[in-house]
Amino acid sequence: MIESKKSTPYQLDPALVDKLMADLEARHAKAGTVPFWERQSPYLKFPTREEQRACIERSLAPIDVRKCIEDNLPLIQNYPTYRFESRDGRKFGAFLDGDRILKLIDLEDGHVNKRDVAGVQRIKDLAGFIVEFESCDPTILFDDRSDIANAWEQLHVFHRVPITEEEDEYLNVILHAQPRFEIDSPMDADDGANAAEDTEEK
Repeated sequence: MIESKKSTPYQLDPALVDKLMADLEARHAKAGTVPFWERQSPYLKFPTREEQRACIERSLAPIDVRKCIEDNLPLIQNYPTYRFESRDGRKFGAFLDGDRILKLIDLEDGHVNKRDVAGVQRIKDLAGFIVEFESCDPTILFDDRSDIANAWEQLHVFHRVPITEEEDEYLNVILHAQPRFEIDSPMDADDGANAAEDTEEK
């Protein structure tokens, strides 16, 4: 039997960082410009070479999903799937579907280390997250669609904010096998069948 190869967890490659630093220096040399870390100004503080390298290392580090979401949140905060404002002015947003979240980050030129394929997949696998805007509270991530749907519903209940028709449709799809509906007639299925038979006999 052929054993399947296990994928190796992504790790930062110091050699790649060295190469990118060398490429930066080469481009500056070719253009005849001075690298940022060698510039001096009484008005501006430029990064040192070590700080520039550390910046590259952070951008190539394995993905921490929570940190990635929170770092890019300022770019995508205007595009939640649903939002509401409580009576005391608190603002909440629900961002659904990890794939949609990833596309939003890309559209807004956010940063995600695409070299970390497994990390990117972890973002795609998210059911979504709920955030309170303009708050220091951490973003709440969800792996299960029913969990985030239930949390969003309960958040409305807690703050006594009515659920919109669009939200209600979503919650019905996720939390209920069939959408809630009004029964037009008090007659149940059996009574309806019996009534039809009586009509035919007459």
